[in-house]
Amino acid sequence: MRHAFAAKTLKFLLTALWIVGIASFLITVLVGILSVNEISSIQNIVGVLFFITGHLVVLAIIWELRKIIKTVVEKEPFTDSNIRGFNTIGMLTIAMAILTFCRDIFYVIIGYPKLDILLYFSNEGFQTRMGFFMFLIFGCMAFVLSEIFSYAKKIKEENDLTV
Repeated sequence: MRHAFAAKTLKFLLTALWIVGIASFLITVLVGILSVNEISSIQNIVGVLFFITGHLVVLAIIWELRKIIKTVVEKEPFTDSNIRGFNTIGMLTIAMAILTFCRDIFYVIIGYPKLDILLYFSNEGFQTRMGFFMFLIFGCMAFVLSEIFSYAKKIKEENDLTV
């Protein structure tokens, strides 16, 4: 009973994230289109492109998670589609790490806003740029989950044959 509640709550949260993400993406694109004449610098253009690309990657990850949680709610999580889903999430998350790293490198090269790749000091104190590493870690976790689900699927198939 508790498992079903948690799965349904997660499904609801992912659906809410999906709706908010789509709305946010559409607003971002609309604002970008309306202010195309005001975008005067390469920094702003590249920033908008990074933001839109990152948004699309996050939406794709949420989409995959929604497909996976649907099978959990249906109590059939160990499927080939979930294994592929976790692999896709891993690749998308690694892509997000690369995108984040490229964005940070770009901002360091142009000197805006005076960022260092890993850390810097500011008025707020010590800051870190660990987004790249966090995305790498989460990508690796998704690949590990894919392997665990693959192994669990094999065990489930063997148990189904035994019974």
